Amino acid sequence: MLLDETSCVNAQSTKRLCEQLLATHSDKARICVICDNACYYKNKELRAWLTDKPICQVFLSPYSPNLNLSSHA
Repeated sequence: MLLDETSCVNAQSTKRLCEQLLATHSDKARICVICDNACYYKNKELRAWLTDKPICQVFLSPYSPNLNLSSHA
């Protein structure tokens, strides 16, 4: 498990987390990252940076009540 403490979640903090993933799992051919549909995951600069990296973003469906754990309380 990786942790990147930040005061603001944005494209830059997401890139830092991806850099940690790459460093930790440098032996992997592919790293899948499950993402919600927040705009910082779809940032143009981040997506361009990821193009030659083994990180694959997997986006959740915009409407996924079965994946929202707080709704099952």
